[in-house]
Amino acid sequence: MEIIKIKFEYLKKALKSLEKILKEIEKIDKDSELFNIFRDSLIQRFEYTIDLFWKFLKIYFEFYKKIIIKSSFPTEILKFLLKEEFFSENEYQYLIKAVSDRNATSHIYKEEIADEIRKNIPNYYFVIKNIVDKIESDLINE
Repeated sequence: MEIIKIKFEYLKKALKSLEKILKEIEKIDKDSELFNIFRDSLIQRFEYTIDLFWKFLKIYFEFYKKIIIKSSFPTEILKFLLKEEFFSENEYQYLIKAVSDRNATSHIYKEEIADEIRKNIPNYYFVIKNIVDKIESDLINE
């Protein structure tokens, strides 16, 4: 059980770092080079946050909820959790798109793709944050 709490703390720290850059990037002129640096940092933080998120969901369900998820692919894990009604269809659609955007960031780098993903990240952040808050409530009430 301790491993779940440790991994959960890593996830919360990642989410907090994503929140921080989301707040900071709003203060920067979108036409400046500094904005591009912040955008790239935002995307990097998004990448590790989404990776920690779906990996945490798998261990949370397997070790805490005692529900085995046979797949190790993020989209399959999310699909399984949708069937378990862990989150809504709307949240699922955001999460699937987040995983897709995360994969796009690691395979090819184009300014247009980076800008499009940057625009999507605030929505992904709020969906993930809501789910993390729900899990935290569950873990606290353990």
